Amino acid sequence: MMKSLLRACWLVRSQRPDSGLAMRRWIKLSRSDLREPQPLFITVSALRDIRRTVGRRPAETGGALIGGVKGEVVRHFHFDQSAATSSVTYSPNVSELNRLIKNEWRSAGRTFQGFVHSHPRGNTRPSGGDLDYADRILAARPSLDRLLMPIAQTEPDTGSFSLHGAAAYRHGSETIVRPIPIAVVPDLKGHTAPDDGAWDRVQIAYDLAAMASTRLVIIGCGGSASYIEDMVRCGIGEVVLIDPDTISRPNLGTQQVYRSDLGRPKVDAIAERLLDISRHVRVATMQCLSDDLSDEDICRLVRDPLPNTRIGAPEVTILCGFTDNFWAQARVNRLALNLGVPQLLASVYYQGRGVELFYSIPGISTACARCVLRPRYDQYLNRGFKNDVTSHGTPLVATNRLNQIKGDVTLAIIHGTSANADPDHPATRRWTATLEYVGLRNLVQVGLEPEGDGQLGLDVFSQIRSLDPSGRLGFDQTIWHDKLALPGCPDCGGSGDLDAAIGTLTQTRIDETEPIGVFV
Repeated sequence: MMKSLLRACWLVRSQRPDSGLAMRRWIKLSRSDLREPQPLFITVSALRDIRRTVGRRPAETGGALIGGVKGEVVRHFHFDQSAATSSVTYSPNVSELNRLIKNEWRSAGRTFQGFVHSHPRGNTRPSGGDLDYADRILAARPSLDRLLMPIAQTEPDTGSFSLHGAAAYRHGSETIVRPIPIAVVPDLKGHTAPDDGAWDRVQIAYDLAAMASTRLVIIGCGGSASYIEDMVRCGIGEVVLIDPDTISRPNLGTQQVYRSDLGRPKVDAIAERLLDISRHVRVATMQCLSDDLSDEDICRLVRDPLPNTRIGAPEVTILCGFTDNFWAQARVNRLALNLGVPQLLASVYYQGRGVELFYSIPGISTACARCVLRPRYDQYLNRGFKNDVTSHGTPLVATNRLNQIKGDVTLAIIHGTSANADPDHPATRRWTATLEYVGLRNLVQVGLEPEGDGQLGLDVFSQIRSLDPSGRLGFDQTIWHDKLALPGCPDCGGSGDLDAAIGTLTQTRIDETEPIGVFV
């Protein structure tokens, strides 16, 4: 039903938000949903401005569509009064629009997204001339993923106003135009802080506006269930859950699940609990392996508004690899680098005798997972290592200890990087200060028994204990390692600037035949 409503929204005849796109709090997604065209999200006021100008004049007139910093929603319309027009052509005033983009819109946090213009009666798709123009714009503006170019039918020409969605995309060396649905959204950004009293005691613990505009994309949900619930209790606005498994009896002793959940998909059981915690959270679930999703699928889950909703894209997204599969985590590292988003990678050591968390934050961290965990990559890629460690013998408290560390790092990332975080809020000051300490120390190891080094083949914890001559025991030690980027890293390049890797990786999957690469 929702898909048909989106398709029906190609034609907009109303100033009111489409009731069929009312915000849904739990969306069960399939891979086909991610391959649906991304709608043209437009606010009520922007649509009204188009109707009052373009819609009340004979064809051809038009103007520029303007989004916010992230550009995912058209929030403003600039009517191009000085365009060159005739009864059958519209040519924007390029010099004036370039001046506005450079001198006014950019400083105001506004981004150019495309044009809307009107066509004569019955002509509801971009013309060949429109395609040529789109080709030149996309070539000149590589930061644009697509150029919006909806076509209007006007009241003087047809007796009513309508808007027909279309966008131009790069397709190899060519530019193609596709019809896209139109979703009318409220003028408010949509990521509103919770205000129902549940967070009254933690108003200074978290900046709830920053939390509400954050999305967590979780790959592997079983052992991380308590972490996910905790983050929703902290006010997280959106959660994407990706996991193929169903809940079985052995999970009762190793994960935060219940007998009433037996036989259910893990993502469904967690989603229901999240909705029971917060009436503000939005949850999307996919019961599949991450390997079933293409890079484009995951890009949409990370960066774009969630399919079938009318809420804008998140301000911060954290991509989380919480599986025990090396290849899946290695792909998460590459995906996060390519998309320029923070990542968390979590591991539990043999029998839960220790736990590990890696994270990276573009613009702050200097080394990626392949730099920091080079010996592990070497074992898998060059020496044929096969992991046989499972959750057998792992006490639940070890998993919970890891989840607590994840929570600390997550709060530091959100408050330290979100544009919605109030710099004067006590929580922003607290967690930003934390990030200043741990941002470069992006490998965390926790020893969970006094003499666990021998079992794990590590000596890092005993080294720390040996520094204390008093005989005091170090137990449950958390060590934050400062690891440097390695020149020549095949994933991030090893320059120390993770932003330099954005968009550079054409292949995010690592296979077992790939060499580790040369490190100088």
